[in-house]
Amino acid sequence: MNRQARDVWDIFCLGSDIPGNYPILIGIKHLASQVELEKPMRYYEARADKRIAITDISHIEVPYNKQEEVRRLLLAHNITLPVTSIELGECVSAQKSFTELLGWH
Repeated sequence: MNRQARDVWDIFCLGSDIPGNYPILIGIKHLASQVELEKPMRYYEARADKRIAITDISHIEVPYNKQEEVRRLLLAHNITLPVTSIELGECVSAQKSFTELLGWH
């Protein structure tokens, strides 16, 4: 979040204004229940209306230089999940079409 943001798009462009904050992407295997969103957001985004169980998380993506920190944090709580870099996720995603990324194949 950023206090200077006027709308959601500003948040993406300005980034966080919290010192040391970094993005985390969480891969979800299965979303049991979700909120119905308005068009066009429903085509690009899903929002859970219930807690997501650890067993439904496939992986976590963080900036490359934060991977070990996140792995240690998870292990300290006895959580074993793959942690990869957001940069790697971007490289993999760049090889797919937008519709494939949305699951519209």
